This record gives sequence, structure tokens and C-alpha cells, in this order.
Amino acid sequence: MADNKTIERIQQEVVSPNKDKLYQATLKEVKDNELQAKIKLGREVQELENKQHNYKLDQENKKMREFFNRVADEGGSWNLNQFNLELKKAMTPYMLPITKGK
Repeated sequence: MADNKTIERIQQEVVSPNKDKLYQATLKEVKDNELQAKIKLGREVQELENKQHNYKLDQENKKMREFFNRVADEGGSWNLNQFNLELKKAMTPYMLPITKGK
């Protein structure tokens, strides 16, 4: 019959690989969950960016419709300077700033 040290050594040899396999499986599951969370977060960020972009486009379209409606209503009585002034007022929020090169 085997003594206590031999029995303990055999038990450790059997348990150790199982614990390592369990640890590796848990580690893989955690990494997979983190990856899925990053993918989900990336999708949510992209959705928010798209919503913001669409909102800005809607605002630009609204301003342009207002301008064109004003042109249709009052444009016949405007001279060229008045037309250019109204066009500039309508487009100013959407124009890129002009920077002078060095």
C-alpha cells in the first residue's frame, strides 16, 4: 500500500493539470468577453457619430431651405448685393475658416 506522501503526490499530479486547464479556459473566456465588449462599444460610438453627423446635415438642410424659401419670396426685389449678403449669412456657419499660409 502507498504511503501518504505518494497518495498526495498523485492527487496533486491529477489536480494541477485540471486547474491549469480551468484557468486557461477562464482566461480565454474573459478575453473573448473583453473583445466582444470592445466591438459593442465601437458600434455604439459609430452609431453616435452617425447620429451627430445626420443631425448636422439636417440643420444645414433646414438653413438652406429657409434661405431658398426667402429667395423665392423676396428674391425678386433684391439687388445683387442684397442676394450676396443673404447668401453669405446663410452659408457662414458652414464655411471653413480661411487661414493664411506662411
